[in-house]
Amino acid sequence: GTTCHDCSEGGLATAVAEMAFAGGHGADVHLGLATGAGEISRDDALAFGEAPGRFVMAVSPKDAAAVEAVFAGLPFAWIGEVRADDRVLMTGKGGQGVVATRIHAVERAFRGHLA
Repeated sequence: GTTCHDCSEGGLATAVAEMAFAGGHGADVHLGLATGAGEISRDDALAFGEAPGRFVMAVSPKDAAAVEAVFAGLPFAWIGEVRADDRVLMTGKGGQGVVATRIHAVERAFRGHLA
């Protein structure tokens, strides 16, 4: 299957976190692979920037070629993978860990903020 989330409220990091707790799986994300990463020097700007028109998709491996064909010629990048466990990990442009958490902690923070 394929899922999608916009990055308009909280950027890439928030979109990935919301998708992780909604789907019950963690994620490995490499910020340096994101489109536009070459022009952005700070990991926090890459993770939380709310650039218009950005979205994150989780795509099953069997659908990857079809998704690539749909987005041919557009800014597009594979930035990570869905994990089988409940960990959400983000690696910065320099290879250092910038986020290491678990789905339940993300969900608790998200739902607590809305309460």
